[in-house]
Amino acid sequence: MFKYQFRWDTVSNNLDFILSGLQLTLLISAMTLVFSMIGGLLIALLDLSKWRALRWTGISISLWASAGQLVRGRKGAMAASFVAADLGPSISSFSRSFATARHASTAAWARL
Repeated sequence: MFKYQFRWDTVSNNLDFILSGLQLTLLISAMTLVFSMIGGLLIALLDLSKWRALRWTGISISLWASAGQLVRGRKGAMAASFVAADLGPSISSFSRSFATARHASTAAWARL
Protein backbone atom coordinates (compact mmCIF):
# COMPACT_ATOMS: atom_id res chain seq x y z
CA MET A 1 0.00 0.00 0.00
CA PHE A 2 2.52 2.62 1.15
CA LYS A 3 6.17 2.35 0.28
CA TYR A 4 7.34 4.84 2.93
CA GLN A 5 10.28 3.84 5.07
CA PHE A 6 10.80 5.76 8.33
CA ARG A 7 14.40 6.87 8.74
CA TRP A 8 15.36 5.80 12.24
CA ASP A 9 18.90 6.97 11.66
CA THR A 10 17.63 10.56 11.84
CA VAL A 11 16.22 9.87 15.31
CA SER A 12 19.41 8.24 16.52
CA ASN A 13 21.54 11.07 15.10
CA ASN A 14 19.45 13.70 16.93
CA LEU A 15 18.75 11.79 20.14
CA ASP A 16 20.41 14.39 22.39
CA PHE A 17 18.22 17.12 20.86
CA ILE A 18 15.08 15.02 21.34
CA LEU A 19 15.95 14.20 24.95
CA SER A 20 16.68 17.86 25.75
CA GLY A 21 13.24 18.72 24.38
CA LEU A 22 11.69 16.00 26.56
CA GLN A 23 13.53 17.34 29.59
CA LEU A 24 12.30 20.89 28.92
CA THR A 25 8.74 19.64 28.42
CA LEU A 26 8.76 17.80 31.74
CA LEU A 27 10.28 20.81 33.52
CA ILE A 28 7.62 23.17 32.14
CA SER A 29 4.88 20.68 33.06
CA ALA A 30 6.14 20.38 36.65
CA MET A 31 6.44 24.16 37.05
CA THR A 32 2.95 24.65 35.66
CA LEU A 33 1.58 22.08 38.08
CA VAL A 34 3.19 23.78 41.08
CA PHE A 35 2.18 27.32 40.10
CA SER A 36 -1.40 26.32 39.23
CA MET A 37 -1.81 24.59 42.61
CA ILE A 38 -0.51 27.68 44.41
CA GLY A 39 -2.79 29.94 42.38
CA GLY A 40 -5.79 27.69 42.95
CA LEU A 41 -5.09 27.62 46.68
CA LEU A 42 -4.91 31.42 46.80
CA ILE A 43 -8.20 31.77 44.93
CA ALA A 44 -9.82 29.20 47.24
CA LEU A 45 -8.58 31.16 50.26
CA LEU A 46 -10.08 34.32 48.76
CA ASP A 47 -13.41 32.50 48.41
CA LEU A 48 -13.28 31.49 52.10
CA SER A 49 -12.33 34.94 53.38
CA LYS A 50 -14.47 36.61 56.03
CA TRP A 51 -14.11 39.98 54.25
CA ARG A 52 -16.72 40.52 51.57
CA ALA A 53 -14.39 42.36 49.15
CA LEU A 54 -11.90 39.49 49.12
CA ARG A 55 -14.68 36.93 48.80
CA TRP A 56 -16.17 38.74 45.80
CA THR A 57 -12.72 39.04 44.24
CA GLY A 58 -12.22 35.29 44.53
CA ILE A 59 -15.69 34.56 43.18
CA SER A 60 -15.23 36.91 40.22
CA ILE A 61 -11.85 35.33 39.38
CA SER A 62 -13.44 31.88 39.54
CA LEU A 63 -16.32 32.93 37.29
CA TRP A 64 -14.00 34.63 34.81
CA ALA A 65 -11.79 31.55 34.64
CA SER A 66 -14.73 29.21 34.11
CA ALA A 67 -16.46 31.31 31.42
CA GLY A 68 -14.63 29.46 28.64
CA GLN A 69 -15.62 26.11 30.06
CA LEU A 70 -19.25 27.20 30.18
CA VAL A 71 -19.16 28.12 26.49
CA ARG A 72 -17.45 24.87 25.56
CA GLY A 73 -19.79 22.95 27.85
CA ARG A 74 -22.83 24.09 25.93
CA LYS A 75 -21.30 22.97 22.65
CA GLY A 76 -20.16 19.74 24.27
CA ALA A 77 -23.65 19.05 25.60
CA MET A 78 -25.08 19.60 22.13
CA ALA A 79 -22.52 17.22 20.61
CA ALA A 80 -23.24 14.66 23.34
CA SER A 81 -26.95 14.79 22.50
CA PHE A 82 -26.18 13.98 18.86
CA VAL A 83 -23.97 11.08 19.92
CA ALA A 84 -26.66 9.86 22.34
CA ALA A 85 -29.22 9.95 19.52
CA ASP A 86 -26.95 7.74 17.44
CA LEU A 87 -26.44 5.31 20.33
CA GLY A 88 -30.10 5.09 21.29
CA PRO A 89 -30.54 1.31 21.58
CA SER A 90 -27.34 0.80 23.55
CA ILE A 91 -28.25 3.56 26.00
CA SER A 92 -31.74 2.18 26.52
CA SER A 93 -30.40 -1.33 27.07
CA PHE A 94 -27.94 0.10 29.60
CA SER A 95 -30.82 1.88 31.34
CA ARG A 96 -32.83 -1.34 31.46
CA SER A 97 -29.97 -3.33 32.94
CA PHE A 98 -29.26 -0.57 35.46
CA ALA A 99 -32.92 -0.44 36.49
CA THR A 100 -33.00 -4.24 36.83
CA ALA A 101 -29.89 -4.24 39.01
CA ARG A 102 -31.28 -1.42 41.14
CA HIS A 103 -34.57 -3.25 41.57
CA ALA A 104 -32.72 -6.43 42.58
CA SER A 105 -30.62 -4.59 45.19
CA THR A 106 -33.71 -2.83 46.57
CA ALA A 107 -35.49 -6.16 46.88
CA ALA A 108 -32.46 -7.67 48.63
CA TRP A 109 -32.41 -4.80 51.16
CA ALA A 110 -36.15 -5.16 51.71
CA ARG A 111 -35.67 -8.80 52.73
CA LEU A 112 -33.18 -7.85 55.44
